Amino acid sequence: MRRSLVAFGLATSVVLSTFTITSANAAAVASISGGGSSFQANFEAACRQAYNATSGTTVSYDGTLGSGTGMTNFKNATTDFAGTDGPDLTKVPSGQTAVVVPISAAPIAVIYKVKTAKGKVIKGLRLNAGLISNIYTGSVKYWDDKSIKKANPSIAKSLPHVAIVPMVRAAGSGTTKNLTGYLAALVPTVGWVATKDFVASANPTHAAALANITQQANSDAMVAGVGSTNGAIGYADLPDTLGSSKFQIASVKNNKGQFIRATAASGSKFVNGVGAALYANGFVSGSNATRMFQMRISGAYPITAITYVQASATTSDKNAAVRDYVQYAISSCQGKAGFSRLSGAALVIAQLQVAKIGAS
Repeated sequence: MRRSLVAFGLATSVVLSTFTITSANAAAVASISGGGSSFQANFEAACRQAYNATSGTTVSYDGTLGSGTGMTNFKNATTDFAGTDGPDLTKVPSGQTAVVVPISAAPIAVIYKVKTAKGKVIKGLRLNAGLISNIYTGSVKYWDDKSIKKANPSIAKSLPHVAIVPMVRAAGSGTTKNLTGYLAALVPTVGWVATKDFVASANPTHAAALANITQQANSDAMVAGVGSTNGAIGYADLPDTLGSSKFQIASVKNNKGQFIRATAASGSKFVNGVGAALYANGFVSGSNATRMFQMRISGAYPITAITYVQASATTSDKNAAVRDYVQYAISSCQGKAGFSRLSGAALVIAQLQVAKIGAS
């Protein structure tokens, strides 16, 4: 712990001096643009509003693209940075080096809508990794399946014989990569693959179940789709679910055996438990992501995603402006728009990584 605190102090000192130097360069740039992750769109919107009002630089961000398109646009130099839930160091303009910075985090909420035979909304659903997996692979087809009843004794008698309508995000979703990564880590015998594409080609083991599954273009579309369909289940970034009464949010069992509801606070507990050793080049991926989802943290919501900015290390006024904005997001925007606060190793690494943008 003491080593982490020392590292944090050094990181903060480095970044604060960088922030002072780059602010003048950033102010000379009229605008910078980014796009990609719909997961972080609400965070970006809240942060940009304050930053644009005082910085002298206007930041724009298109969160309708999804992580995949956002990364492609950044690689093609049509934007100055990308928002992504699944960083890829090869997605960078030719001849440049990518820099990945953790910028925020939030739970991926499992949302559902199902009514009793008398039309009453069912609340308080509890799920675990095995049930979520079985629903998406087609092993569990109805809401009154005995395995769902077993996990939900308090509402078992109310669960109707209504077909489950699973929904997924369309290809290119970083949210999907985090959910499938969670399933791959917790239900390894099923053959899940951590991927941005939920369809059969990405998960050949589940070809039959996924062949005709309903796909939604982005998180907002997922929320609308589940909210308008009795029997539906899907997943969405928690900030996109706030304030809606058209669906319910399930509690999910964590590795301590606790059923935890998705909230900004329970997501922060998850992020705080992710040790520095699980990060490489500023982000968590591959086998480290598996280890992350297998952590045992009391009170933590188990399907929490860290979202990132991917930028360039190449020295330029534009990249100095990107660095200035990302530093502002890390230091002044945590907890905005319903997102979880970065803390622990995530915050230390964010401070270290942001100093590398436009610095070589």
